[in-house]
Amino acid sequence: MKKLLLMLLVSLFLTSNVFASNYREHLNKDVEVCVVDNCYQGRVIDIIEATICVQREPLTGNCIQQENWYTMILRTKNKLVLIACERIESIRELEREVE
Repeated sequence: MKKLLLMLLVSLFLTSNVFASNYREHLNKDVEVCVVDNCYQGRVIDIIEATICVQREPLTGNCIQQENWYTMILRTKNKLVLIACERIESIRELEREVE
C-alpha cells in the first residue's frame, strides 16, 4: 500500500512539473485562459512556483512531504489576474494583441 501511495505522489509531482513547463511556453504572449467558471484574455506576465511543506517530521520539524503549486500572472485589459495553474482547463494563444 505504501509503495502504491509513493508511486502516486511521484507521478503527481512529475505531472505538475510538466504542466508548469507547458505554461511557461506562453510567457509574454497573448492568450485566452479558461478556468472552471470564467475565461480571461491577456498577456502572461509570469509563472510563479511555490513549494509548500505539507507534512513535517514531528521530532525534528524537517519537511517530509512537499507540494509544488504554480500561479499564472495574467495582465488583462483592466487588471492583473492571478490564476492557479491547476484550475486551468484550456489555454490558447491569440493572433492579435490584447488591448
